[in-house]
Amino acid sequence: MSRGGYSTLPSTAPSASLFESYEQQVASASAEITYSISKITALTESERQQSMDNIQRLLEDLKDTLEQMELESRDHSTAERNKYMTRLRSYRTEAKRLEEEFHAVKYPRRSLQQDRMELLGIDGDDQKQNLLKNSERIERGTRRLEAGNKVAIETEELGAEILRDLHEQGETIEKSRQRLRSMNADLGKSSRVLSAMLMRAIQHRIALMLIVLVLIAVAVIVIVVLTQTS
Repeated sequence: MSRGGYSTLPSTAPSASLFESYEQQVASASAEITYSISKITALTESERQQSMDNIQRLLEDLKDTLEQMELESRDHSTAERNKYMTRLRSYRTEAKRLEEEFHAVKYPRRSLQQDRMELLGIDGDDQKQNLLKNSERIERGTRRLEAGNKVAIETEELGAEILRDLHEQGETIEKSRQRLRSMNADLGKSSRVLSAMLMRAIQHRIALMLIVLVLIAVAVIVIVVLTQTS
């Protein structure tokens, strides 16, 4: 005898009939669980608790029956075992769905706002007042964030403008350095040209002085010769 109120057949029954008897038990339990879940919301608190306990037992018995079905399917050939396992998977899917439905009824979902209100111990007009205050605080915070964001954007734009100016000034300084280097190179060339011109002028002056000295010497010699002959 199982816990859910329905009995299993003796193990002396043929294997195929035993598996089918398990299927009948699963169908019966599923139908009873579905019916109990559908009417649970209309029950009183005590009846509701009683019904949920009964559903819980039925679900546990249903799981036990499914396990027995799996064990039974292993005693068959590969083809028959695959057939039984396919049917068993569908029964387990149905059992899972029933368990989820039972869980949803047993633990009904509440809104997040309701949970917060209950946690804070707030109800009625206090809820409205607190909601209004919270809304005002959120609005003020939003305005402050917007103002801060605006300042941040203006600061970022100013910083970007300063960086552009610095970049332009850096380019101007670099161009000035290039011009200075070019002027220094030109001055170096001019200095070398002037030095060469000066050296040539000195050389020309020295040559001219030598010519003058030679001419003076020649003139002196001529005068001396003329004086001696006369």
